[in-house]
Amino acid sequence: MKVLIVLLVIIVAAAIGGYFYVQHAGSQDPGQMVNYALGSVVDDQFRFDLEVSKAMVEKDPPPGGAENAANSTTWINEHFALRDASGQSVPLTSCGTSTIIGAHRGSEPEFFVTATIIADQTYTAEYTPNVAAGKRYRHTFTVPRSGEVRERLFFKLAEEG
Repeated sequence: MKVLIVLLVIIVAAAIGGYFYVQHAGSQDPGQMVNYALGSVVDDQFRFDLEVSKAMVEKDPPPGGAENAANSTTWINEHFALRDASGQSVPLTSCGTSTIIGAHRGSEPEFFVTATIIADQTYTAEYTPNVAAGKRYRHTFTVPRSGEVRERLFFKLAEEG
């Protein structure tokens, strides 16, 4: 009988511990889904395209409304950054279409942020959904010499303001 009571206490304690673990894991910030692609290499350089969805723009629209985001260099630089391994900022521009990011289900691109990057180098892309909130999400990648890359992934929370 004592063995059954001890076993029951262990099972209840494990269940309570499991419950709190699941609650804690569920409250973690999963990151921000971002779609980006690298084009074919030309003279050791790649085109980097990052899809800016309508939802991204609506989270923190520029002055004058969401439709002005693609034309606002200030808005783009406040919400996106690309840095090389030494921390130097890579210039970003916007364009209306991407030849390397194809249409995919659930995608609603408003425009694309582009840059020219170099093969075999490591870069960190950063996305800030809402400047006032201060949360920054990052993804670090190395540019492969082998060819095109298309990824839709979660940028991980790197900084919380």
